[in-house]
Amino acid sequence: MKKQPKLLQKNKLLRSSIITLVGLAILVTVIYWIAHFLEEIQSLGLSLEFTPFFFPSTHPFFLSIYKCYVLVLIANLFLCIDIWRRKIHTQEYLKQAFILLQVIRFLEYAMWLLFLYISVEIIFPFGGGNI
Repeated sequence: MKKQPKLLQKNKLLRSSIITLVGLAILVTVIYWIAHFLEEIQSLGLSLEFTPFFFPSTHPFFLSIYKCYVLVLIANLFLCIDIWRRKIHTQEYLKQAFILLQVIRFLEYAMWLLFLYISVEIIFPFGGGNI
């Protein structure tokens, strides 16, 4: 007997995209908080010494990362809304939405890893400097 391929279901896809949306929202909030924390440190006259190769200028670097995170968050939000509001869910549409969700998840994991690296660099700079 030949196995039939598993059909994608709207509810599972919507739940996965909402979970990803929550993870991205947490990440964006934390990055936003850290950017303000760095501004406060620099306003007190303290300098942050990062590895020069990775962090030539701290604040603009964080802003560019933050903009990318927000764009991925908005893309996931639109995907959630589209899955939720669409009346007819063909398997072809669900496959495309699933692939898009996998790309967004990959970007989310990459952003978490970059955030983790930045956090470690702030706490333990590899260049030998410190706050």
